[in-house]
Amino acid sequence: MDAGTLVLFFGLIGFLIWFSYHLDKNRIRRKAEELGYQDIKISWAPFAPGALFEKNERHFLVTYLGSDGRYHTRYCKTSMFTGVYWRDEGDE
Repeated sequence: MDAGTLVLFFGLIGFLIWFSYHLDKNRIRRKAEELGYQDIKISWAPFAPGALFEKNERHFLVTYLGSDGRYHTRYCKTSMFTGVYWRDEGDE
């Protein structure tokens, strides 16, 4: 393989990772809005509880403004094929 092919290969891999990350965040945001969450902040949580033993799913930490006017935090996991799974019931 020459240098140009390697750059193209790693560039494509990087783009696919970036693209799937944004698809995941959009999927989580839609589900959170369906639950009535507001002011949603989503961050990747690679070391979330239980994340080390999962395969093909990515974990995120979601902070949102609840209907009670307080901020809450929940973990969730997602993949293209499983949708969004909320890890717990939060601190509501």
